[in-house]
Amino acid sequence: MLGVLIGTDLVPLGSGGIVVQLLPDAVNDDASSPHWRTVSQRCRPLVRCLPLNSAPEEIAAQVFAGLDLSMIDKMDVAFNCECSKERFERALITLGRQELEQFARAAEPLETICHFCSKRYFFNVGHLEQLLRELGNPRE
Repeated sequence: MLGVLIGTDLVPLGSGGIVVQLLPDAVNDDASSPHWRTVSQRCRPLVRCLPLNSAPEEIAAQVFAGLDLSMIDKMDVAFNCECSKERFERALITLGRQELEQFARAAEPLETICHFCSKRYFFNVGHLEQLLRELGNPRE
């Protein structure tokens, strides 16, 4: 469940979500179905009823109230992108000699943008020519 808490001035105050799923090979029978429905229903209004600074343990305690709950792991969530100029170099090389030569002939820096984090990487003509040298001579 995902949700966004909107203030009276229509400005977002916070957002969050929770993923609840059965473990692999878990039995989803008539005995567990009512519990599963209850947990699903409790997830829906979470964004409206929890303080913005609620700890994950507090949220889990509310969602699973009355059920046997044990936390087996906890990890911080972070926005992290693994992009780098070197990764974009390798991606450019996969375009092949002909396309790299076209970029180099354009005589302008080539701009690449990571679609995950929006970081921009620039490759000048000299850098593109270096990548072409690394590809080697196609006639050899």
